[in-house]
Amino acid sequence: MIVYSTECFDFACVLLATQDDEIVFLGLFEGECSDSLAWADLKCMYPNDEFIERQTILHKEVFAYLHHIGSQEIRHFPMRLKGTVFEQSVWQALMTIPPQSFASYKDIAIKIGKPKAFRAVGNAISKNPISILIPCHRVIAHQGGIGGYHWGLDIKKALLTAEGYDLSCLKKHAS
Repeated sequence: MIVYSTECFDFACVLLATQDDEIVFLGLFEGECSDSLAWADLKCMYPNDEFIERQTILHKEVFAYLHHIGSQEIRHFPMRLKGTVFEQSVWQALMTIPPQSFASYKDIAIKIGKPKAFRAVGNAISKNPISILIPCHRVIAHQGGIGGYHWGLDIKKALLTAEGYDLSCLKKHAS
């Protein structure tokens, strides 16, 4: 059984899903959740599970943290990651990017000991099931551009701004 709830923030709306008191998914969306890529991704990850809409204590703690994102220390929440060994190594490396810092896809590839695998790293990042808490939004292109984002560049920029980043340091057209 997957327990989920949604809440909206200045940067986007969040779809949070847990199973057995561990976070299994955090996706971002604008508009209606039921029409969103986040909802489709969650249903695809857990096609045989029952979904119950309810806000648990863990949901409330995560949402409280997100309401003050950028103004407090990083919190670690219980998570259950569903992915390949390579994907999980990338996601673990993402969690080492401190607030107010960026890393490139190449930096992450080097960090996991696969310096030529930056495209594979980008693919693994795009499959990150727990956005924000595994901070894939802090990854930028090697040339200093904002790079891509599974949830869209407008949400990435809004999220980085909410965390207190100065986006003027990023190159406007580099990808």
